[in-house]
Amino acid sequence: MRHFIQDKLTDAQIAFIDSGVGGGFLTQAQADLLYDPIRVFSTITTTDATTTTTYSFTPTNGVYMIEANTTGINNTSGDAIGSKILGVFKVIAGVVTQVSTNSSDRKSNFPAAVTVVVDTDATIIRVRITGRAAETIVWRTYTKITK
Repeated sequence: MRHFIQDKLTDAQIAFIDSGVGGGFLTQAQADLLYDPIRVFSTITTTDATTTTTYSFTPTNGVYMIEANTTGINNTSGDAIGSKILGVFKVIAGVVTQVSTNSSDRKSNFPAAVTVVVDTDATIIRVRITGRAAETIVWRTYTKITK
């Protein structure tokens, strides 16, 4: 079994211990590839059809897989949406580009205009929702980011 510990060594190296069998050191960039995915939870309420960002971040160079699981409910009408979206993005020299199209699974009794998307504006990766005019929708999003 291998354990990874962040230590305060010169150059912020990560100590690698191989269960007593020996070990070595990884650079921070190498260790970044070994971290567990980042998980983000967010709750937001919309009252109109304006597109709203539930989560965004500025990525460093590399490849990112974003999985956004979102639910939304209008507590008055009972209309609901459940959506799972998977998007892949690459970042080269600070420019974010989407790789292919998102895959998605959407179950809803809202009209098609109520949406959840994962996209980019070429500098950030974001999860965005669009509600419905004159309706209050409470959204909960669980986003998993794997680099």
